[in-house]
Amino acid sequence: MTVEKITENLPRPNDEDWRFTPITRLVAAIKGGEGAVSSQAINIDTAVAAARLPGCDAVVMVDGMVTQPIASMQAMKTLDTAKFSTMLGERDVARRVLRDVTHYARFAFGGGQAAPKALQIIHVSTGKSNYTPSLLVIALADHAAAEIIESYVELNSQPESMAWRNHLTLIDVGKSAHLRHFIDDRGQNRGQTGFGTQTILAQLEEKARMEAVALKLGQGLAKTQKPAGFSRLDLKIKLAGEHADFTLAAAHILAAHHHTLATKIFHDTANTSSRQIIKNIVASCGEAVVQGLIQVAPHAQKTNAHLLSRGMILSPPDHAQAGNILFKPELKIYADDVKCSHGATVGGLDDAALFYLATRGISPDAAQAMLFSAFIEDAFADLAGFSCPNLQQMAQNWAENYLEKILDARGA
Repeated sequence: MTVEKITENLPRPNDEDWRFTPITRLVAAIKGGEGAVSSQAINIDTAVAAARLPGCDAVVMVDGMVTQPIASMQAMKTLDTAKFSTMLGERDVARRVLRDVTHYARFAFGGGQAAPKALQIIHVSTGKSNYTPSLLVIALADHAAAEIIESYVELNSQPESMAWRNHLTLIDVGKSAHLRHFIDDRGQNRGQTGFGTQTILAQLEEKARMEAVALKLGQGLAKTQKPAGFSRLDLKIKLAGEHADFTLAAAHILAAHHHTLATKIFHDTANTSSRQIIKNIVASCGEAVVQGLIQVAPHAQKTNAHLLSRGMILSPPDHAQAGNILFKPELKIYADDVKCSHGATVGGLDDAALFYLATRGISPDAAQAMLFSAFIEDAFADLAGFSCPNLQQMAQNWAENYLEKILDARGA
């Protein structure tokens, strides 16, 4: 695909939705013609085996392709795209996926049935192309129940190379259906120059429930290096049926990396609810942006919606740039009988808590690790409901291990 085609109709830096995401880095990298092919090939089977979670069924998508691909035009005909079109802006990167993909994966769960195991979809990006679009479709019929885990693996490990992964997940949750969804983005094998954009569009019908958990671990540990690439997750949820309920718990731990979480929750009918809690830990050269919109339609009375972002910034080592957290909430409320709120806190570690742990003989490094672990722990609480064994503890361990690497790098 030509450079002109890739950069065509991209979001602009002055677009309100993208004002805090460094889209100019992506444009510059594409126009610079930086190759994405890595000479340090990583075996796909080895990488997939490392990403596999126990007790789950698994499907692997390599650069958006599955074993038996289906033409994207069939995907568009299979989908009722009218359900999602109102959530797409003119220059959304998700619209580019619908334009550019040639194949997709679709998983449907029958009415009244509960899937016996969680389904893990492992997205593998090889870095063989500088632009890779991919599409995943999840459909739950009325009264169905399912657990979906989307895991991301990057095989392009060359620091000087550039690759853009642009992924779209479309989710249709039927009446009284229940979806648990875990976005597992641990930055596996990823360098610091890549770009990852992911969009999730979901529509929830009457009494439908969706519980989403998102984990994002940054790509680097550098003390002074500014991030070259970035990642972004756009989550747009339409609560279309009465008593529909959506929850999101997210944990971001970033060093030498920029990540944006942009959520838009549309309460389109009465008696719907949503709750979001986002935890951010940012080290040197890390950038976390949380943009959250809650929109309540005029007829959506009895809406109950809440958004909370909490952040902790690690003090940088000498001659390093401090991390940064930005929170931009929006409430657009056109009904008068609602409960809606947003809140944010940003700070560092509690000196009193550190002193207390020191009096108990706990070293400063161990005390910091304990406090950080406690800070993000509740972001993984919903993972306890997954059938995947020990998923909650595994996610906590991944976060703690990366935190430990960050703390070690600061002291080195």
